[in-house]
Amino acid sequence: MKNNIKILGAFGSKTLNTAMTCVLTDHDVLIDAGNILHALDEDARKINHILLTHAHLDHIADIPFLIDIYFEARQQPLIIYGTKGTLSALKEHILNWNIWPDFTEIPLTTSNEPAIKFTEIELEQEFSINETTYKPIKTNHTSSSCGYVITKGDYATFFTADTYQSKVIWDEVNKNNKIKSLIIDVSFPSALDKLAADSKHLTPKRLHEDKINHLQRDDVKIFINHLKPIFIETIKDEIQTTYLGLFNGGQILNDGDILHLNDATIETSLSKYQQDKNNINQLIEIGHSLTSEKNFDKLMEKILVTAKQISNADGGTLYLVN
Repeated sequence: MKNNIKILGAFGSKTLNTAMTCVLTDHDVLIDAGNILHALDEDARKINHILLTHAHLDHIADIPFLIDIYFEARQQPLIIYGTKGTLSALKEHILNWNIWPDFTEIPLTTSNEPAIKFTEIELEQEFSINETTYKPIKTNHTSSSCGYVITKGDYATFFTADTYQSKVIWDEVNKNNKIKSLIIDVSFPSALDKLAADSKHLTPKRLHEDKINHLQRDDVKIFINHLKPIFIETIKDEIQTTYLGLFNGGQILNDGDILHLNDATIETSLSKYQQDKNNINQLIEIGHSLTSEKNFDKLMEKILVTAKQISNADGGTLYLVN
């Protein structure tokens, strides 16, 4: 993942077709924890660092399950980074022995170190994990929320997570020429402006206002995430009809998208759920073909092609027993 990040969860709530906020920035590093286990499956055991933007449930949901499932397999503590307020909320309301065991007090079976360690971060103070640098920037959501400028070599993206209007975000983009893309929250359609303002989320209208008033560069692409699932089509229609120039060449993000930092382009990669759903649909289609397809050769070809697709094989052979 030298010059890219992967969006494991791009939406503002969990449904059958959408996953909550989670970004894979390196092989063992995540920002937020809304969709770790479903997206990564067995690779979830490799995660050693989680950077939190804030402590709302859709951003921390998989932390308790991650440490619970892979506790015995871990060789080192899971380090969770966040502002003082974010870590305090996680400790007080989740890892408190009432809602979930406090794994900051439970040692690993492989050492005397605790299973979870907290690392408090300071706004505007850069720190590095592996070869990637992170800069926490205050966002306008909760009293302790932040986003992160993610820098890999000469290129960066600004992942704001949840936020309402904030000049601080645009000031950072304007002064940091390494930033080629901005990932920002649009949760509600503009018709729900009061709800968005009360809950500190953006609408297309409010994002457009901020862009017009504060963005001084024309080389930064805007990518939108955190759409509330019930409003996905409404928001898309509004942007298409009223705010078509909002993206500067960016787009609405989906689960599984890979963002290349150097040129701010998206590579679409199906999420595990989407892959599983496609595989099931293909198997159902094969089942129908077994009873409806009269041409034996055509049926055999369909079975072989589907098996190749599901297994990602380059080739295959059917052996027939008579």
